[in-house]
Amino acid sequence: MESLNFDKFGNPIEIETYSDGRSKQVTVTDNSKNFVFLGDTYNIEVLRDCEDLKLYYSSSISKAVLKRDCYGRLLLFFFDDWVSGRMDLLWVVVADEADADEMVGVPRLSRLREPYIAADAGDWMIAHGEITSYSNSRG
Repeated sequence: MESLNFDKFGNPIEIETYSDGRSKQVTVTDNSKNFVFLGDTYNIEVLRDCEDLKLYYSSSISKAVLKRDCYGRLLLFFFDDWVSGRMDLLWVVVADEADADEMVGVPRLSRLREPYIAADAGDWMIAHGEITSYSNSRG
């Protein structure tokens, strides 16, 4: 079952409820707006300002870095610059450094493990995550 709503910033969100009771939220926005992710306010600047903790690899066309955001979450950041000129950005929430170490080695399509934020270098962002994982005391 799916329903379309809007977050407090006016971004469209889709909520999917599964037969086992889990709910997933997908938020679509552009790179200039705030959006809600895991109960906190994010935007492209919050993601760009994350603290670098561990560089896995870096070249002119790809990069992988373990980061910590301003909320204390660990994010594994991937950058890929495709031959077509499309630049993909991905921030995947990881449990710890060992989780990030394992995730770095998986194929690109397998990196889309929720919760995550994906974007291109141009104008869009999309955030995926289970609603049950959003509980946090920061409100």
